[in-house]
Amino acid sequence: MTAVMDHPRVLLVSYLFPPWGGVVVQRALAMARYMPAAGVDISVLTARNPISQHGSDPDLERMIPPGVHVCHSATWEPPRLIQSRAKRVLAGKQGAGASTGEAVRPASSFRRFANAVVERVLFPDAHLLWVKPSIQAAARMIRQEGIGTVILTLPPFSLLVMAIELRKLFPKLRIVLDLRDEWLDYHLAEYDKAASRWKLRHAADLEKAAVQASDVVVTVTPPWVNGLVRRYPDEPPQSSSASPTAMTPTR
Repeated sequence: MTAVMDHPRVLLVSYLFPPWGGVVVQRALAMARYMPAAGVDISVLTARNPISQHGSDPDLERMIPPGVHVCHSATWEPPRLIQSRAKRVLAGKQGAGASTGEAVRPASSFRRFANAVVERVLFPDAHLLWVKPSIQAAARMIRQEGIGTVILTLPPFSLLVMAIELRKLFPKLRIVLDLRDEWLDYHLAEYDKAASRWKLRHAADLEKAAVQASDVVVTVTPPWVNGLVRRYPDEPPQSSSASPTAMTPTR
């Protein structure tokens, strides 16, 4: 990321980060480990009490260089058990009735209404309840530490909201979107098949606004970056090899 190297201090925003373990933390951990060796001072903003975590791994935490400042911001997300229960209810699969022992299934019209409300309030995903309060934490770190570049590693895709809001607060800030997953054609299609037309339409609008707010968009495979270039033909691909892995939006 030669574009990042222009600014000596970088803020990496990652929902999950050691001591939490699992494959999802590896990319963020690698950035925190190797950027200092390249002369880049890096700070990390992550969730203090994430609900989407795969257990702790103290060995991963010991890999973080001593000079990396890790800041934890609280999330307002409800515990996973409550979320799971709510999803069952909205899907019409409530627990057994208190007296009859039979499953209680809400009326389909109520389920549709309740799902529509939840979808709009927690758009694009429930992690918005961490992202929204974390925007101010990121802004505080940017001001106090002289941050010149922010890297947002996604998912969660609610970090697209942070890209847009940080651009409003800091017009000269360099913003890098690091897409570990492709959202519109992969994540929504494969994992959120119940998404409404409303969500699909607004997801496209949100991604476009975040891309336009960013200086660089990075993803993990050439086909995915080619898909982004097709969606945003005015944003040229950037590459140091035959296969592009990034594009540079023309804001």
